[in-house]
Amino acid sequence: MEKSPGLGNPQEITEIDKAWLAGVIEGDGALGMGFQVQRATQPRTFAVKPYVAFCNQDALLIEQVVYMFFALSGKNVHLREVAGHYEHSRSTISLELHGMASVKAVVEAIMPYLRGEKAARARLLHRFLASRFERHAGVHGPQTSATPYNEEELVIIEKLYESGRRKGGKRNPLIGEILRDYARAIANKAVKI
Repeated sequence: MEKSPGLGNPQEITEIDKAWLAGVIEGDGALGMGFQVQRATQPRTFAVKPYVAFCNQDALLIEQVVYMFFALSGKNVHLREVAGHYEHSRSTISLELHGMASVKAVVEAIMPYLRGEKAARARLLHRFLASRFERHAGVHGPQTSATPYNEEELVIIEKLYESGRRKGGKRNPLIGEILRDYARAIANKAVKI
């Protein structure tokens, strides 16, 4: 991949570069959480997987976003090509960046430049990640998948779940049920105290 002028490591990424990245994420990107149900456990639990995503048909634009994500986070992205739905239509390239530390690095870089709904989602995502890191300082880094979510984290997860848009407008209803169960358990715990 050919390097863009001024890019090469996080110290070389300018505020203009970060603002540009925020703009393309604002237009054709997404910030949020994926949800994975832990089916074998009782009571039912889930895990979240924070992400930053971008989708476009312009391969050169994709290349620049991939490079910026790597320069900011030090981690490679997951790329996938989605064929067009019509005859002679161009394919779309989709990329996702996962990993708490990686997503946190990118969100912190672009957050000051986001506006609207994605700015609100970035603030929520950042609060969630900061909480996970703060609660696990000195433990083996952000390897927190086995640690239960605290009340603040659950509120953020629920807000991101409710505000997330899926193709066809559908969300995983099982995640919604599990979140309601968690909320009831927290409310019952608060009442008993």
